[in-house]
This record gives sequence, structure tokens and C-alpha cells, in this order.
Amino acid sequence: MIKLKNKKAIDLPSELVIFLVIVGIFAGILLIAVSRTGTGADIVEKVYARQIALVIDNLRIGTSVTLYLPELFDNANKNKFEGEIFNIDFDKQTVTIKTEEGEGKSFAYFNKIEPGQFSANLNEETITINK
Repeated sequence: MIKLKNKKAIDLPSELVIFLVIVGIFAGILLIAVSRTGTGADIVEKVYARQIALVIDNLRIGTSVTLYLPELFDNANKNKFEGEIFNIDFDKQTVTIKTEEGEGKSFAYFNKIEPGQFSANLNEETITINK
């Protein structure tokens, strides 16, 4: 029987297991981020949330804007997302866009609009905002 003089050799397997677990967790997080970015949903959500918030900020009284957003709805269909694609939170004054499961992307606006001044027609892929 061989006796080990160095006790560090005994700790090596447990350190290796801990290292492999940490690497596995990091790889999993990286894989999730890459898969979400790979669908293009992250970029599309961010761009449309910002653009719609900027449109709301630039509205003047008496103005009506209809936005035709086929790319946004196509991206949601491609990801088989059947939830709420577009949402305006009137209390927090944010626009939220979701084209796949998850939180989606939100962007704040400053111009005050009321719930009755907004409508979305999902069949025609349009969003109408009145001020």
C-alpha cells in the first residue's frame, strides 16, 4: 500500500469538482445569453421600445400616429410567442416590447398620455396613439 506524504493530493478531486461546477454554471449562463441574442429578439425589442417611446415623447396635442410594425409581429410569430407583444404602462410611463418569453425590453417616455389615447390592432400589425 502506498501512503501519500502530501495531503494536497487528496484535496485535488474536490477542487476539480468545484471548478467543473463553476465552469458548467458559467457555460449555461453564456449559452442562454447567446441563444436569446441569436433569435434577434433582444435587438428588435430594444429598438422598437426606444422608437415608440420617442414617438410618444414627440407627440403634440391633436396628433394621431399609426405605426405599422410588421417586423415586430413577424419576430414574435417566428419565436411562437402568443403573449402581449406591446404594452404601455401609463403609471410608470414605460413602453414594453416582448417578442418571446421573458421580461422583454422597456423604455421610458416623458409625455403624459392616457389609456383612452392608445389602441393596438394586432391583426393589421399596427399601433395607434392619439394625443
